[in-house]
Amino acid sequence: MTPTDLIAMALDNVGLGSTTARVNRARQYLNEVAQGIYTGAVPLGTTKKHQPIRWQWAVKETTLTMVDATRSYSLASDVLEPYESFDTTNDRWVPMTYVSRLDHWDPDEDDTGDAERIAVTGRDATTGYWIVIRYRYYAQWVDLTSANDATDLNAKLPEWLQPALRSGISEMYLREKGDLESADIQRRVKEDTVNRAVARNFHSLGQQALRLHRPRRRAEYRVQEGSLS
Repeated sequence: MTPTDLIAMALDNVGLGSTTARVNRARQYLNEVAQGIYTGAVPLGTTKKHQPIRWQWAVKETTLTMVDATRSYSLASDVLEPYESFDTTNDRWVPMTYVSRLDHWDPDEDDTGDAERIAVTGRDATTGYWIVIRYRYYAQWVDLTSANDATDLNAKLPEWLQPALRSGISEMYLREKGDLESADIQRRVKEDTVNRAVARNFHSLGQQALRLHRPRRRAEYRVQEGSLS
């Protein structure tokens, strides 16, 4: 769905017409709800207490081209927190560390060569030769504007989570109008949608540890024909 679709349905939910001012306010509500979903700020009944959500669909990967004498690089605009880096030129993983450790190793920042550490501080920890760094990160929601109203949201939020935006917009509008009972209904609908998405996220490939059961009896291998060398 597009933001226009979600906003129109939300305004219908609360019995309001689609004036420019209401659409603009609804878009603000949409951004606020989406930010909460991305960061796991919505209270969820199916997760462990105080445990943040790690959405699989919010994990992204991109590259940086690094050049000699340049130590600071801008990450992608939707980076919430980077968590893994790779030096694809030299086919190796690059560990991440604290900037204070880099200060201890190279106080005057004159070391050169291939990347050895990355610091998440707005500065990069490397100087040296041309290197391509690939990094993975958890994405954050980048606020939509009216220019995005006709853009399909599937690239930013899975289809099964988009109804939570509609309910969230409705909830906020109803609270604004003082209808707290109806707002609470929309809140529960929103959280139910997110809870189902949490279950889907947890059970999707890669989230579960695979444990192979030990055989009850020791397996034996017997040569039935021929010989072993």
